[in-house]
Amino acid sequence: MRTQTLLRLGAFATLVTALGVTVGNLIYFFGTVDTVAYTWLVFIVYTIELFAIMALFAVQVKRGDLFNLIGFVLLIIGTVFYIVKNAGEMLIVTGLLTEAQMAQAGHIGSFAALDLIAI
Repeated sequence: MRTQTLLRLGAFATLVTALGVTVGNLIYFFGTVDTVAYTWLVFIVYTIELFAIMALFAVQVKRGDLFNLIGFVLLIIGTVFYIVKNAGEMLIVTGLLTEAQMAQAGHIGSFAALDLIAI
């Protein structure tokens, strides 16, 4: 893929993310955050944000150094953990999972690490 195309796709993903976050903040402001639509919106927006971050890193990789790579990896891991946490909340809102089942999931090692990092 050419650098110019990657820049355009990254810019488009960034704009979609900014618009989605704005809509999410308005929904949060009006107090309807316990709906399935809100959790889906947040899930989709942060998934698109991952693509924007990857496009930004791909453009900067030629002039980057080790710290650039470490920052990219940590940012991706943190965003993925947030997406997984949001997916758990989505399961609770839709009724596919209860609060008690989610509390039991804290005993699983990966979910325990997720609680420490994402909450």
